[in-house]
Amino acid sequence: MDQAGIYIKRNISETREAMTEKITMLEHRIHRAVIVPKLTIDAAIENISQIKGSMEETRSAIDYGLETMTQSVEETLVKMESIAEHLTQMGHNPWILLASAILMGYAAGSLNRAKLGVSHCALTQAEGSYR
Repeated sequence: MDQAGIYIKRNISETREAMTEKITMLEHRIHRAVIVPKLTIDAAIENISQIKGSMEETRSAIDYGLETMTQSVEETLVKMESIAEHLTQMGHNPWILLASAILMGYAAGSLNRAKLGVSHCALTQAEGSYR
């Protein structure tokens, strides 16, 4: 082979190495410019989906809490209205309240006396059986 053939082969080899180097550099640039941002965006979309799920769960819990609280407030208002109605009636008819209190006291006293009477009879009989 002559000098010109060796020069051409060397030149072809150098050109091949330079092209391989440039193609590798282009692959790295494409990777950095396209693939890395795509992976980052995919990860961000996944995070957003997880956050959305968490927000929906939180919203459901808040809705349930508000519903429970609303029911409690409504029940309390009904009870307060009933108490207010009783207080109004007591203001208009205090004698009914007084008579009710006296009857309740009498009934409680009668029950107490009946228990004491039974206890006293049982105690008297028990003492008699020991003698």
